[in-house]
Amino acid sequence: MALLTDKETKKNLSERLEEFLQFGMVFNYMLETEKIELKDLEKMFLDTDQEKATFAYTYLLGKVAPNDIESSYALYSYKYPNDRGLDTDKYNSYLNSSCIRNILNEIANKEKRLDETYINTYNYLLEDEGIRK
Repeated sequence: MALLTDKETKKNLSERLEEFLQFGMVFNYMLETEKIELKDLEKMFLDTDQEKATFAYTYLLGKVAPNDIESSYALYSYKYPNDRGLDTDKYNSYLNSSCIRNILNEIANKEKRLDETYINTYNYLLEDEGIRK
């Protein structure tokens, strides 16, 4: 496993992740239904310029339709059933984090050229938050 990023980058990625976790299911659903492209998600997660990442995030949020939210929840609650008996908030967090992991894995598998320390840092942060696969 590659080393984690420096403390400042880790903090920036942590802040991004905190925000992105709210829409993990929606972004994964929109990627699977080809309403957004992987390169846009890559910019959002991995751009070294915080402002560009925020712009990519805002751009993608603008593409979200109300039915995307409902459809993503229906799909992923079926794929990842709540067989642990989590309360609603923890279950939604679990679904979103599972979808964020899917997105990050897809980026890592498709974009072999990227620095894996970002992916490793995101995975570390997901585990650090107590959100396990």
